[in-house]
Amino acid sequence: MSRLRRFITNAGLKGCLLTLAVMVATVFAVRKDVQTGLWMYTVATLLVAVGVAYLLRDALVYHVGVTRLLMNFVGTLAIITVAVGRRWLPGEAPWLRLTTAAFLGAYMGCYFWLMSDERIVVER
Repeated sequence: MSRLRRFITNAGLKGCLLTLAVMVATVFAVRKDVQTGLWMYTVATLLVAVGVAYLLRDALVYHVGVTRLLMNFVGTLAIITVAVGRRWLPGEAPWLRLTTAAFLGAYMGCYFWLMSDERIVVER
């Protein structure tokens, strides 16, 4: 619970609202996957990506500058994957859903584990 409290303190209102918006979008995306039966793979991919970010949390904290670049890169890849994949592929390709889930999970995992670490203090 203290990790969640630190995340809320460090992320601030804007960060918490953005996180909530991404989580709501994720729920709607997974809800769509329930209809196709892909949800088991999508949720597993999200959890693995968040878990990998957890394993890398010390590196995220020690290299904050690189972490910010990595998160921007992963976020950009997610947007490009969705935009290009939907434009060039007919319908919803399962690999596109899984890739998007992996990028989203990695981004949110890095953000949460970084902002909730006790070594990170955001001064307001």
